[in-house]
Amino acid sequence: MPPMLPGGIAGGAAFPNAASTGPAAGGYTSLTPVTGAVFEIEAGHGTSWPSWVSQPDGEWGPVTVTGCAFGEGTSIYCTIPDISFIGCSILAAPGATAGISYPSPATTVAAGSNGGEISAIASWASPSPGVLDIVSSTAFNPAGGTVTVAASGPATATITYTGVSGNTLTGCYVSGSAAGTVATGGAVTVTGGQLLVQYCTISAQDGTAANRLHICVDGDNQYGTITIDHCNFYWWEQGVHTAETTVITSSYIHDPVYQSGDHSEPVTINAGTVVTAENCTLLNSLDQTAVMAGATSPASYTITGCFLGGGDYPFYSYSAASDIVITGNWLTTAYFEDCGYFGIFYTGTGIPDWGASGNVWAGNYWYDGPSGGSPIGPPS
Repeated sequence: MPPMLPGGIAGGAAFPNAASTGPAAGGYTSLTPVTGAVFEIEAGHGTSWPSWVSQPDGEWGPVTVTGCAFGEGTSIYCTIPDISFIGCSILAAPGATAGISYPSPATTVAAGSNGGEISAIASWASPSPGVLDIVSSTAFNPAGGTVTVAASGPATATITYTGVSGNTLTGCYVSGSAAGTVATGGAVTVTGGQLLVQYCTISAQDGTAANRLHICVDGDNQYGTITIDHCNFYWWEQGVHTAETTVITSSYIHDPVYQSGDHSEPVTINAGTVVTAENCTLLNSLDQTAVMAGATSPASYTITGCFLGGGDYPFYSYSAASDIVITGNWLTTAYFEDCGYFGIFYTGTGIPDWGASGNVWAGNYWYDGPSGGSPIGPPS
């Protein structure tokens, strides 16, 4: 049996841990600090990009950011369609929204909208509640820039934009500044294009409940492609919120931190997305909610060769979905005697029909506990 992972959690050399993921594992032992500023990586404007952005294929990408340590207070706004962050460390400031906001090129945000970045700021007080009048507002320079506007109540929001056209803000990024308005932000937020996060560490500033990171990599709108490889994510509510296509390999997602009302899991799966997790260590020490959590509408996923444990259930689907493939995994009793607090698979709204509809359960074993080394039959 392989050795123990740090902290006494069963795992071993075959499973990712802090020593085999993140910048050091990729050979980036000396990182370039980037902190305390707002940067733009805008498609077609390569001459104005920060010096730490590599553009081997020109101003429209793909581009690469390698070996950078993004500190507290740093925001990166991207409209390049294909970007990779390799060997980077991303530290989320307390209460901050996306450290890296990554919309599609020419993303537009209609009047009165917040673009889906911060759901708590949903109505505007200028010139009247629920209306953000872009055309008549002298605060908006048609060439682009940053402006602070009032939201509902005492809250304010900062809009960073690349231009105004009619009643539309182009390339718009919204961040809040009042307490409680930005708790839904992810460290890396994706709304389109292709994103590679490789050999990166993403975490909150610390492990306190007040400062926990909402999401490490967020593809909440279900568009685009996310690839996460050899990464170390911790101190989160949700490690990964999937995009249209999400692949997670050789990564260590662990140590959630709970705030009241949280829905904690290493991987949250949107309806209609395609998700694959392979050779990962996915741990949820809390008694809620899951390790792999499917959406309210059927969401399919493949998880193979992984080490899992914790949550109410390691596997959670809200309906008897199709194309759920769970093979060759090891389940631990490190947190709860049944792996999850209530068991292995949530069955409240139906169980997958194993052996039909593309659903496969095979070759899964208990790693430890009284049945250590024994196969686990299909949940029913």
